[in-house]
Parts: sequence; C-alpha cells; structure tokens
Amino acid sequence: MSPSVSATPRRRSSLRVAVGVLSTAWVVATFALICRLLSLALGQWADSYSGSSETTALYAAQSAHAGLWLAALLAGGPVILAVLAWAGGMRKTFIGFLGLAVLLVPAGLAGAAGMWRTLHPSSPPPAAPAHCVEFSGGDSTCPGG
Repeated sequence: MSPSVSATPRRRSSLRVAVGVLSTAWVVATFALICRLLSLALGQWADSYSGSSETTALYAAQSAHAGLWLAALLAGGPVILAVLAWAGGMRKTFIGFLGLAVLLVPAGLAGAAGMWRTLHPSSPPPAAPAHCVEFSGGDSTCPGG
C-alpha cells in the first residue's frame, strides 16, 4: 500500500474535524460579536441621556469597529468553511456553507461599507469665501463698494 493512498482518508478526516471545530468557533464568535454590539448600543442609549458628546463618539467608534469585525466574520466564515468542506469531500456541508456564503457575503460587504464610512467620514466640502471676491469683466457686487 502506497503512502498516498493511506494519506487521503487521514487528510479527509482531519479536514472534517477542522470544519467541525471552525464552524463551532464561527457560531460562537458571531454570537459574541452580536452581544458586544448589543452592549455597545445599550451603553450608547444610556449615555444619550447624559448629553456627553465625547462618550457618544467613543461608543460610535467602538460600535463601528465591532461591526467591521462582525461583517468580516459573516462574509469570510462561510466561504472558508465551504472551501474546507469541499476539500474534505463533504458535499452536503459544502452546499450548506456555499448557500450561507451566497446569502451572507453581500450583507457582510454592505455592512462593512457602512461601518467604514462611519469610521472614515468623507471630508466636508470647501467652505465658501467669507470675504468679497471681485470678478473681472462685470459689476462688483461687494457691499460697500
């Protein structure tokens, strides 16, 4: 018996264990991040009654960071697990995680884009000049002359 023939079932067995462990870790991490976001939302809600804008901005930044992690976990987890299931020869598990990936990747990317805009807001438009600017070739509309 050649080593390559006996290595295939051992490799599939280790991939099956990896899929089981990683899918459990994925569910636990997703639940933990959802709990984190809920606690931040409740903290921000309670802080809104005190009127401190500094802590409100801190809560918003922490929520955006946790939301980015959740979006990455929702988008990346099923894709990685589907690839591992396919490599391990688990056809039904592959189809299940592929279906989850099709549903969760667009939602995760949309959520990540929103959280990214929260963390990195676009620069405000340039302000209009506060003083009178005269243009050549016409009447000046500056007050006082």
